[in-house]
Amino acid sequence: THVKTSQETEIMDGVSLLELGYLNGKSHAMQAYIYKVELGAAMVKVSVPDDDTKIEKVQKLTLQANAIENSGKYLVMGGISGGSFNAETGAPSGILYHNSKAYSSNFGKDAAFFAVMKDGAAVCLDASEFEAKKSKVTEAVSGSAMILKDGYVLTETDASTTAKAAVGVNEDGTAIYLVVVDGGDYFYSNGIANSDMATLLKGCGASDATILSSGKNVSAFTRDENSVDLFSLISKPSNDGLEAAIGNGLVILQY
Repeated sequence: THVKTSQETEIMDGVSLLELGYLNGKSHAMQAYIYKVELGAAMVKVSVPDDDTKIEKVQKLTLQANAIENSGKYLVMGGISGGSFNAETGAPSGILYHNSKAYSSNFGKDAAFFAVMKDGAAVCLDASEFEAKKSKVTEAVSGSAMILKDGYVLTETDASTTAKAAVGVNEDGTAIYLVVVDGGDYFYSNGIANSDMATLLKGCGASDATILSSGKNVSAFTRDENSVDLFSLISKPSNDGLEAAIGNGLVILQY
């Protein structure tokens, strides 16, 4: 109903970050962080603890970014928390592909997935479509539900208003939208229902989208050359404002 604050930052050519504070239809405070990544200028890949092949552990997303940066292969520009994982072991609860390797190919309770394909295009699809696509997947995580399909907002799958992370792609798979909406703080941000997240992503330009995760593990960060740690948390996690250790994320990398 009302935009309170809106600040867009060009992170690099082809990558922008929109920090959006607004009042929703119930006049509740909301705070969203929206990355738009034009593929070709940058890439989106899965991150895992210590950038390691042994993924059964948890680590803060900003530290996962540090591990990638320290490898010397890429510059990390930002990112958001990824798919669901086992809180004790860090193992993915759904699928996870990284560098064309399948670390987990079982969807569990997840019903959708985000993937970057060998031809460079990105997709958000229903879990039933994975079998036909998996041989061409390079990076992938699963999500709890498809929320946007061919530009149509799908039937509500989770009306609970909690912090949520989501990912969307445009019609031809050349642009990716990474979105975090904070929750758990009445005066700052109240969390978002899945259908409202779908509407937000559609407004950004996404054609297909899925919810990645929700709750206290949701976070977003950006590269900050003025920070001692290089990467700064930009969201306010519903984990008492503290960044939680997680099993995986989606990060934006400069070639």
